[in-house]
Amino acid sequence: MATYTKGVAGLICTPFLVIAAIFHRSVLSVLKSKEFYIGLIVLIGLVGFHYIYRDFITPGYWNAVVFEELGGRFSGEIPGHDHPWYYYLKLMFFTHYTFWFPFLILGIILRVYDIKNRQYLNYCLAAGLYYLLIVSSIGTKLEWYAMPVYPFFSAIVGSMIFFIYSQCKRVHIYKNGYNYLGGAFLLLLLVFGIFKVKENFFTPHVRPFEEETFNINYFLKDQYENLDDPDKYILINEGYYAHLLFYKYYHHENGRDLRITTKENINPGDIIILHEFSVLEYVSNKFEARELGRYENVKTVKIIDYK
Repeated sequence: MATYTKGVAGLICTPFLVIAAIFHRSVLSVLKSKEFYIGLIVLIGLVGFHYIYRDFITPGYWNAVVFEELGGRFSGEIPGHDHPWYYYLKLMFFTHYTFWFPFLILGIILRVYDIKNRQYLNYCLAAGLYYLLIVSSIGTKLEWYAMPVYPFFSAIVGSMIFFIYSQCKRVHIYKNGYNYLGGAFLLLLLVFGIFKVKENFFTPHVRPFEEETFNINYFLKDQYENLDDPDKYILINEGYYAHLLFYKYYHHENGRDLRITTKENINPGDIIILHEFSVLEYVSNKFEARELGRYENVKTVKIIDYK
């Protein structure tokens, strides 16, 4: 399923599994297992069939896979995503894992004292660091590339939370046999989690580097249908726009024709919606235009004539 959904990236941890097998001296037992060969045949057969069939119905698909997944994004960079090697560490510390980072560091330090779970925690730490090293060495760095590392690190964070809860038992604040201090600690974590979910999903905050991508979504969700005759507006977008198709289909079902095209198709007389900085610059340099409205970085513009 990993290769069906994410292609070659689904196999990114395979070298780590080999290294782990060598370290635990279990290579021979794996090679002697019939389940290993059955799984390998199924993997090669299903994945191989998938790529052959896709290339058959979409000629050039395999060449795109070779360029994008086996070389292009690893050694090269997508414009705008050429971040430094510590990009994911900075995201962990300042954005994604800020609250949990101290738990992670303490869990890494104290795991040596957890005799019962030490081997499991060492495995999670090694797997997380391996994956972080691989994605940090890739030329193209996207925010969601690091997401698979968090399940590994969450096991270490969880062990630290359990350690703190266990230490709370040493403080004799009990009533009817219940550890109130430990319960209060867990309740605080639960309340924090609820507020974080509310903050991220119900009252999302668009960070400065996300404006170009996300503000157009909020515009199409809340503002587009309130425009004077929405059907006359054309959304200009360059490149990938799968995240906008939801709104296109939504408005189509509600009787509004949201058209999406590229900057090369702009003509005098058009009323357009702009949100990408490169397209805003293109329109400014090539056309006489009048701004009709604005929502954050999203502009509605009437094209008057060529310059």
